[in-house]
Amino acid sequence: MDPKQGQSRQHEWEPQLELTITPGSNGVSFMAWNGANRIAVCGRERDVHVHDFDVTLNRRISFVNDISEVRFAKRDLLVISALSGEVSILKLKKDFSRNVNPVQFQRHLLAHNAPVFALDVDSCGDTFISGGADKVVKLWTVSGQKLLGQFRKHNNAVRHLTYTSDGLCFASAGDDREIIEWDIRSQNPISAIANHCGGGASSLGFLPEGHLVVGHRDNNLRVFDARTKKVLATYRVYDNPIRSLSLHTSGQFVATSCPEDQCVSIIDLLNGVPLTTFTIKMPVKQALFLSPCDPPVNDFDTSDLLCVPGRGRKLNIFNCDLTRLLEDEERMSQSHQMSSYPECANAGVPVADEKEKTADERDVVDTNNKHPVSKASGDLAERVPLESNNRVESGAEMMARRTRRMTLARRTIKPRRISLDDLHEEQERQESTTRSKELQEEVVNEAAAIRQAESALLNKLIGQIADMSDRMDRLEIMITNRFNELAHGIASLEGRCLKANANESSIE
Repeated sequence: MDPKQGQSRQHEWEPQLELTITPGSNGVSFMAWNGANRIAVCGRERDVHVHDFDVTLNRRISFVNDISEVRFAKRDLLVISALSGEVSILKLKKDFSRNVNPVQFQRHLLAHNAPVFALDVDSCGDTFISGGADKVVKLWTVSGQKLLGQFRKHNNAVRHLTYTSDGLCFASAGDDREIIEWDIRSQNPISAIANHCGGGASSLGFLPEGHLVVGHRDNNLRVFDARTKKVLATYRVYDNPIRSLSLHTSGQFVATSCPEDQCVSIIDLLNGVPLTTFTIKMPVKQALFLSPCDPPVNDFDTSDLLCVPGRGRKLNIFNCDLTRLLEDEERMSQSHQMSSYPECANAGVPVADEKEKTADERDVVDTNNKHPVSKASGDLAERVPLESNNRVESGAEMMARRTRRMTLARRTIKPRRISLDDLHEEQERQESTTRSKELQEEVVNEAAAIRQAESALLNKLIGQIADMSDRMDRLEIMITNRFNELAHGIASLEGRCLKANANESSIE
């Protein structure tokens, strides 16, 4: 592939609106995705609206108390925390018909004696953690709501919780401006991030390799090393704090939301550049990547779909196509290496044949550093080793290595700004145009139906008139025949009378 061709393709990259749904929630505050076919949405009211994409139906589940967080455990269990201190577990039915209750059963657990502010479920859906105003983080089983452990170190309310990808550790952040990482097996803190960094966290998330992404109240987005907990990168994204963040499955992009700035941005974690910013004239509290469950349950890949709230209770689902972006980057990186180091052409497979190779043939794992190295760049790997053979690669080195691999494929992307207000206005115009066309078609069809009915009635009347004319003709013939018969009878009678008179005269 020609790098210039790849570069021109990258300029064409832009998220596309895939679908718009209206689950019914007024002002989206929380969203949760089950990894397959259902999304749960909670707004300002005490209701959770669940949309099923398979049957395109929305169902509402009402609660008595104010809701603070919503999460899916596996595909059909919904975990909901409330400011009353309760955590509810709802089993959803597969049948989402309107005349069927969508909840198979529900259990309510008094998890805390104070409001619950934070909740998260592990990737397997077996356990969940909760925290709130009582300064304690608690670990529970989803199935039996059994308390497995309590984690105490915060000096103020716990506001944010997030699991690592393996579910063995989690991070908590509170109003004491501390971020603490815990091991669920020992119930002891692993490490803590200095409370002077960033003025406290407003959102948390773990990357696949263990790095911690934090949105701070000083309006910065920071990436912390998984081992040393030192800052690897600091990005200034908004003029106000980040309300929420959602990580792409690749671990290289994050979707952030800022209600005060009224926008959602897709951030490139390698350089902090917003690839796309969605703007709307309303506070946007959350955006969510629809990451598929592992293993996927269907053939439809949702990893590149981003759900962004809009006006009028709408949810806009964009196809960001970030996977293609990474694939193009990898191809351009290989093409750049081949053109920069001609001697590599004799050491591996030509780039033109690379598409015909399988993933196992393209990548070779170096047993010393456990990092995939391209066959075509095997000699290059000896010149610039990615990792030392006698030590583990640090987070800073990993970030630097990723930055080196980031070729023109991503650097040449022009940041996009997509106005959801303009999209909504365009949708409304299209809907209005569609409705007008439908009304015009209905009027035309009704007029045609009326004309057809008039024509049928006229034909019927003409038929009836013709039938009456035929009957009149037949009646006239019958009368004429009868009249002729009478005239003939009269003539015959007169003849007989004349003959009788003549006979009488002759006799006389």
